[in-house]
Amino acid sequence: MRRTRTATVTGAMLTVLALALAGCGGSNSAATTSPKPASTGSGQTTASSPAATTQASGTTTTSASSTTTAQTTTTTSNSGGVPVSGSACTAADLTPGFLNSNGATGHIVIAFVLKNTGSSSCRTYGYPGVAFLSQAGALLTTNATRTSDDFAGHLPESAITLAPGQEASFRMVTSDVGSSQSDCANAHGLQVIAPDDTATMKISLPEPISFCDGKATVSPLVAGTGASST
Repeated sequence: MRRTRTATVTGAMLTVLALALAGCGGSNSAATTSPKPASTGSGQTTASSPAATTQASGTTTTSASSTTTAQTTTTTSNSGGVPVSGSACTAADLTPGFLNSNGATGHIVIAFVLKNTGSSSCRTYGYPGVAFLSQAGALLTTNATRTSDDFAGHLPESAITLAPGQEASFRMVTSDVGSSQSDCANAHGLQVIAPDDTATMKISLPEPISFCDGKATVSPLVAGTGASST
């Protein structure tokens, strides 16, 4: 009988010990899984960082775009579509004058200048508006065809900057041979309007010039006296 009780007690003690060990194992399993929520939180922080970076980049792009627009707005263009800087030459800056004239084979080539008599530089480009004047100063019918290639040769269109005292020139070509004598008139002067301006200027001719059928050609402005007829 004593041997039996000893075995029973020993069995009970083993059972209690097994349960105790099982309880310790469960505690270790919970400790192993606890870091997972912390890892998830770190991932959320990383995901939000690129969003902040993208927003900052977008702000920079908008600012750069605004700067480009401002620069484009300050760029000016003349009537010929050539981008230039500075203010346009107007009648307030210019003094017109007769340069010279020459006749050959029924054609008369007449050259004029526009001198910058202002106090600052100005720019110009293209063709002046022109009309011949009678002895009384009245406008004569003048159908002036704009061309860079006339009877006297080629004059290229070019952007010109005139410093104070500098000149630009242009020329006209007329014909003293008309359909009939009654279709010809004597011009005693010229009315001129500078490109990019509306104010009129007047030039007196040293002697009357005959032009017929109301026709003429006018060249673009060129720097200096390059439009001279001689």
